[in-house]
Amino acid sequence: MPMDDYTHYHGASNALLNTDAISELRFALIGNNDLKLRLVTDEGFLGWFSKQLLSGLDSLVAADTPTLLIVNDLNVRILVLRMLVTFAGSKSQPPLVDGVDVAKLRFCVPLLSDLLKYVLDSFLPRVMDPSAADQTDNAEVAEITDVIDTVVCDSFHVILVLANALKLALEDVRFDSIMRLVTTLMVLADGPISKGSLKMEKVLITGLEMIPYCLERGPHERMETYAEGLLAVSLTRLFNELLLMGSLADEDNTNIDVILPNSDADMNRLTALVVAVVQILNYFGGSGRREVLPIEREFFTSSATYKSVLYLLKYEDNKLMNVAALNLIRFYFTFMDDANPSVKTVNLIFEKLFPRIIELLDYDYSASNDQPNPRYIQLPVTILSDLCLKNPEICDHLRNTNVDIRMMNELENLFSQVHLFRQLHALKSAAQNTSKLADFTILRKSTPELESTESLNLLLVQSLQLDMISNYLLLLGVFTSSSEEFRRRITSYKSDKNSHSGPNFLCLMIFEIMDDFRFLVTQTLMSYNTFAQLQQLTIVDEVFLTWFGSNIGVLFTLLENSIFSNTLYLLRSLSRSVATLRTFFVDLNSVKSVLDAESQVSEYLTLDPLKHSESIVDIVSAGYDREISFDRKGSFVTSMLEILSLLEDVHVVKEYFVSVKNDVDNQRILSRKSLCVKKVMLLGSIANFGLDFSSFRAGIINHENFLKDLAHINMNAIEAKRAYDYSEFKDVAARDSIFEQLKVQLGVFKVLKNYLYNETEENKAIVWEFFPLSLIYEKSLYGIVDEWEEDPEIHKLFLEHKVIAFGIMRNLAAASTYFSEDIKNSYLKYAKEKHDNGQLYVPQSWNDYLHDNIMCYDLFVDLQGDENSLEKKFFNDDEFLLRLILDEQYFNLVVNICYLEGNRYANITEFRRSDFPRSNFLDVWKRLLEVKLLYKLEARICGLNEKDRVNLSTLLCKVKLAVTWILVNLTYIEQAHGYQLSDKISFGLFDTVTSSQASHTASGSNRLLTPSNIVIEESDEEEEEDEEEQDHQANNQESTTLEENGLLTQLDRAKLLNKHGFTDVLENLIYDMSTPKYEVAKSKERSSLERFDNVNANSLYEKCKTSHQQIVSLLAGTSDDAGKKFRNQQYPKSKRTHPLRRASNVSWSQREFYGTSQERLGQVGRSQGEQQERNNEEAVVDGDEEEDFDEPWIR
Repeated sequence: MPMDDYTHYHGASNALLNTDAISELRFALIGNNDLKLRLVTDEGFLGWFSKQLLSGLDSLVAADTPTLLIVNDLNVRILVLRMLVTFAGSKSQPPLVDGVDVAKLRFCVPLLSDLLKYVLDSFLPRVMDPSAADQTDNAEVAEITDVIDTVVCDSFHVILVLANALKLALEDVRFDSIMRLVTTLMVLADGPISKGSLKMEKVLITGLEMIPYCLERGPHERMETYAEGLLAVSLTRLFNELLLMGSLADEDNTNIDVILPNSDADMNRLTALVVAVVQILNYFGGSGRREVLPIEREFFTSSATYKSVLYLLKYEDNKLMNVAALNLIRFYFTFMDDANPSVKTVNLIFEKLFPRIIELLDYDYSASNDQPNPRYIQLPVTILSDLCLKNPEICDHLRNTNVDIRMMNELENLFSQVHLFRQLHALKSAAQNTSKLADFTILRKSTPELESTESLNLLLVQSLQLDMISNYLLLLGVFTSSSEEFRRRITSYKSDKNSHSGPNFLCLMIFEIMDDFRFLVTQTLMSYNTFAQLQQLTIVDEVFLTWFGSNIGVLFTLLENSIFSNTLYLLRSLSRSVATLRTFFVDLNSVKSVLDAESQVSEYLTLDPLKHSESIVDIVSAGYDREISFDRKGSFVTSMLEILSLLEDVHVVKEYFVSVKNDVDNQRILSRKSLCVKKVMLLGSIANFGLDFSSFRAGIINHENFLKDLAHINMNAIEAKRAYDYSEFKDVAARDSIFEQLKVQLGVFKVLKNYLYNETEENKAIVWEFFPLSLIYEKSLYGIVDEWEEDPEIHKLFLEHKVIAFGIMRNLAAASTYFSEDIKNSYLKYAKEKHDNGQLYVPQSWNDYLHDNIMCYDLFVDLQGDENSLEKKFFNDDEFLLRLILDEQYFNLVVNICYLEGNRYANITEFRRSDFPRSNFLDVWKRLLEVKLLYKLEARICGLNEKDRVNLSTLLCKVKLAVTWILVNLTYIEQAHGYQLSDKISFGLFDTVTSSQASHTASGSNRLLTPSNIVIEESDEEEEEDEEEQDHQANNQESTTLEENGLLTQLDRAKLLNKHGFTDVLENLIYDMSTPKYEVAKSKERSSLERFDNVNANSLYEKCKTSHQQIVSLLAGTSDDAGKKFRNQQYPKSKRTHPLRRASNVSWSQREFYGTSQERLGQVGRSQGEQQERNNEEAVVDGDEEEDFDEPWIR
């Protein structure tokens, strides 16, 4: 048909004539791109064609019973629309064609929406009505149904093309129509989906492919409602399908070809169903706030369906099905976690899956389909990362099979091949030391290297390549998160070959990625400033505005790519080791960015990399200089600090640009979450960079805006939380926003904790100019003075805030005389202010403050019972207390509080009665030292899991060690190395001169030697009389001290501790850890805590000896020979020898008390029953403890 002949029919009244014209147009459009181009750019034709669509739809809706003629007429119109929209959508992608605007075709969207509504509300009920079927020719109905099937499929295709080209967002009712239509068709299926029993089969399969688009673009809450209904129906259908498959398999018949559908059509239908189920499950998995459906629990706890899913995983000819099946298996693991399976069980299951997972590791759907990977489908590498994160033992499989080295090889090839990195490097070179906007739209344009690319969207291809790199980085981040050996393997990749040529590619890649991120961040803020200036102009060039909008779109697309989040995650994992901080990161900090290049830098750095054949690795390595200064501008660490200072402003800019668009709430949420993850990971990396043994600590501490930037981030989080608390509408989006802000604030506190560790008092004082101590007290009082958060995730996050608040105070008091005293005084002022303001539940004393926090164990563990019964369990039930210690957060709380007190006691200048803990707090310490880990109790708590047993023993050791340090610091004896003698002092030649420790205060100040310091040896009778007199005076002095709240000497403290039973407790603990254990025939009772059981046990043993020695020596009045009370103590012969113990290990334990009754203070009298109980304890050797390379302050 001639091009302009359509005007002959424009507005004609003869419907048949219009049908003939459109039919001719349909045939003319096939393969004729010139005709398509002229039509999509002709507004007159588009107006005429829209009327034709409306006319065809009106005829269908108006007919009481649709005829074959009417539906065929509509089918031709929809088919022409599909051809035009597909062409316009392709030409809206680069390279652009002048005059083509796919937005001009969006007039069809309301019409197609009305068509879907008609099919759902009118056509399907009419076709499925049994009474109507009796009165209608079944053959004609089937033919009409097939045509409607085609029409709806074409409509779905048109909507998807427009949505991808325009980021189109339909109205709510249109999303509802799609979800309801697919759900209805799924319900109407009257047999197995793999056997072709579906009504409107093509519509259902295509509709299932529309599900991700609806979930992503539709209103979040309404889509959750519809998706849950569709999930229930689809999962039920899939459950029946898999049971049917499982019935075809038995022990003798495991041929996959017999079990699975034997035709492509049947397999495609089954694939569509499995993929749709996985997409909905992953969609809900991201929100994490949904009740599990009964069919969902039945499905994922069925061994029959699991076996069938394994068949789908092993099927060779359908990679998409394999990956979808692997996604289902991931949910089986999730439900398995609820049953707390043993590590052995998980490993056995994983060993069967591991080979197939590795085969699918480099799966890329886009490579064979020229389309992006399906939404809400986790790739195998991502699933493997998730499995490794939940089950760290799986990482051993990666190491043992050298999969980690394979990943490094793949990563190196990808990084060298991805063209986008070279393009970004060229943009950075052009923007070097300038304030000009970079033209990111060139990333959409073809280059000589990509001219042969058949993809219609080059940016999409590059984005997919970045995603592959991002997935590998995520897996490496998980792989190296908890093992020093794994970090060494990764960071030393090919080190032997390249040891003399500079750092390996991983170092250069991380630097380039983070340098690109810094570049994108600065360009984002620069774009915002430019836009603000444009708004002040009266006339703005439309061409520039069009370019500016496109440039912002590409910039934001790059900025939100997960490659930056996963790189930061890998950085945080690698920075947990001393070795990497002093080797790998030194190399990383020795690379110079092209953004900071100066005139003396090699010219090669500033050349356009697109004009050279060198790989990006060679280009970046040209900036490496091991001798370069650490504290220069543009170093890696200072770049990280610069990014941190800009991210808050980037959030504001992105919110501003996104707010001018409509129907983009989901995109805004995803963008906000992406930026939050980057901030959290960046703060975690900086926290590790600031560790005491790091080479970068000085640069971070001395950075002029570091604390100011942290304070700004913290203040934003506080304001957001305050606004949320006072808001009347607490919807899901607001809750998510607050959760993210609290997560960022936790990252800030971790940085502060590391900053304060082993720092000078001057620098510690500077911190509180930006962070008030009242904020730390407020965080530490969560659960004591205010109500608990109902949301479990936010509640858990507040517990982490509480724990790290005490960690901050612990580091603040360490090695600081001023803050050891001020931290208590500041709290008392804070408590008084809160009490005066009506907050009566705030503990008013420092002792109650610490005691109430340790005793708030019900915050951490879900417990049943009232407060009194739980407190009785705490002090009397060993199993109850040990289960509390197993909780990571409660354990960290107890340890932080104990070390906080230990640090205070070590540095207080004047120790007063009010500084000494009260009886209720002493009871807690004593209880923590008394608890025993017997074999039967250990088996009841940990079962057969050897790793859990070692972990429990280690945690208990650390708790006891923290308490013992308090006792050591409370009774620490200053060693005098000389005396300042007064001229008035006189003594004989053989008189014994000693330092009266009892007269010294805790300040350790040296007093002039007085006559009371001179001890003249006298007869035993006179010595006994003097001792009685001294004891009487000491008792009077103690009474006076207690009444007047005066200073407490070390002797006073030792007496109070001995009176409270600590001497006995320490002797019991020393006895348990030092006495050789032996096995008793037919006895299963044995102690699980011995001196060399784990890395901390020997330290605990030594500190127990030290604290006991100090207490006893003070009470005995001498510090010369504190161990004399244990000389010649004899134990039964059965205990005296042990083939696995050296004599030196037990020599101390084989000494006995002797001497007068005064010298035997603190000796424990053990009953025969207690002695027999010890005789029955067996020696146990736990499995080798997995080394914990994450220092306590890192977490």
